[in-house]
This record gives sequence, C-alpha cells and structure tokens, in this order.
Amino acid sequence: MTTAGHASLTAAALHAVLRTAERWLELHREPINAINVYPVPDGDTGTNMVLTLRAALDAGDDIDGAAGAYMQAVARAALLGARGNSGVILSQIVRGISDAVGDADVVDGPLLQTAITAGAQAAYGAVTEPVEGTMLTVIREAAEAAAREADDSDLATIIGIAASEAMASVERTPSLLPKLAEAGVVDSGGLGVAVLLAGIGYAIRGEPLPEPKHYTAADVDMTGVEHEGHGYCAEFVMVDAQLDRGALHAALDAVGGESLLVVGYDDALHVHVHVEDPGPALSVGAATGSLQSVKIDDMQ
Repeated sequence: MTTAGHASLTAAALHAVLRTAERWLELHREPINAINVYPVPDGDTGTNMVLTLRAALDAGDDIDGAAGAYMQAVARAALLGARGNSGVILSQIVRGISDAVGDADVVDGPLLQTAITAGAQAAYGAVTEPVEGTMLTVIREAAEAAAREADDSDLATIIGIAASEAMASVERTPSLLPKLAEAGVVDSGGLGVAVLLAGIGYAIRGEPLPEPKHYTAADVDMTGVEHEGHGYCAEFVMVDAQLDRGALHAALDAVGGESLLVVGYDDALHVHVHVEDPGPALSVGAATGSLQSVKIDDMQ
C-alpha cells in the first residue's frame, strides 16, 4: 500500500509503512551487527532489533481500523518479543509511541510529531543510568528536531526531519562515547533507529528503498576496545496479575549485574541483565511471577 500524499495513516496503512521499515532494517542487519561494540561487542544489535520489530508487527497482521488499537497490540508484542538491550529499548520507543497515539483512529503529522517525542521519553524512562552517544541520544535528538517543526506539518515533513536529524545524531555518537571513537565506528543501536526512521520516511513518501550502505567487521578497530562481556546475558518475561516493576528492579540490582532493564506493564514485564551467574537473577524472577521466554547467552 502506498501512502504517498496521505494526510494520515489508518491501522492498515501504518502496518504497511512499518513493514517497509522492517525490510529496510533487515537490509542493514549485518552492517549494524558489524559495528556493534557497545555495551559489549557481541555483534547482535541489528539482529535483535530486527527480531524485536518482526515480533511486534506479526501481532498486528490481522488488525485493521483504528491506528490506536493497532499500536497497542504492536507495543505489547514488542515487549514480549524483545531481544537484547537494543530490542528492549526499541520496545519502549514503540510503547511510548503507542501511548501517544492512544485511541486515535488515524495518525497524522501533528500526532506523529508528539508520538516520536513520547517514544524518546519512554526509552529514557526505561534506563536507570542513560548513556549518551547511544540509541537513546539518537531518538531524543530526532524527536527534538521534529518538535521544532510547525505543529500543522504533514507526515512526510515530520518523518523527513526526524530521519535526517537521526542520521546526523548517529554521526556524532563517537564524540559522546569514547568506546565508539576507539573502534572507529558510530553507535550500532543509534544507526538502527536512524535506519528505521528512514524506512518509515521512504514508505510514507511512496519511494522505493535504495541500496543500503554496508559496513563490515573489517571496518572496526577492536584493538583499542576492552571486552567487558564476561558472564551471561539473561532475559526473561514475567507474567502475573500484579507486578511491581520498582521492587523487581531493586531485587535484581541487589544480585549484581550490568545493563539492567525491567520494563513493561502491570501484568507483564521484560527483564534484561548482564550477570556473572544467571541463577540468582532467575531465582528473583521465579519468586515474583511466572517466567516465560527465558534466554541465557554466554557473552564471552
């Protein structure tokens, strides 16, 4: 479905636009993986973002009608299907966008402008200690640029400004995060965000996807990058009638670990943490609610 010239997006049009963005991200999956050095150089940022977005959009395949109902389904599926640090943060960007869309029938330029800002705010809210020079910075600066545009601007104008600023922000990430400068790369998660916004822009304007820019592992200078990936990446989803995000975050923080994210709803939370031993983290989760989608990866 082409959306060129449309002043607003229904659920069906929004789904088509996001599927195009997914294809654009898929084309960049390996280039994004190749420059993944932060928070650990495990080469899976592109894959995690693609799989998270795909899980989200699969939940919206059969939803037509109101854009708000569609985004609510997509946001919950993104949370449940999130993969890795980048995927969890992406799920929160999607959730923020969904909250801003609310129960609206369609998404127009002004609502998209508001939604991108809400997505950035939700992403920052998910991280206890936000690090600049990452995908957080990129979505925030894209949102700030879009927010400076006139309130009555159309979809194509808003997404064009956001996508352009996102890519400019990506290019600035090495100046904010020394590990990126040491490796001679931009932030992989930030590039993923910029790619997604660009893909949405192509779809809204009805333009064909161009040839993607490719990076390879040979472009990355790992000699100056300290590998801090010892231990395990533990992820799981918790489902229960009443979940206390704050209490769970505190309990998991007490067992140690890095890159701790606890995000979600009152009845569903997604946990991501880097730990030396995943056992205590899983025990905390099991004592709190029903565990689903448990995934343990050896980062070394």
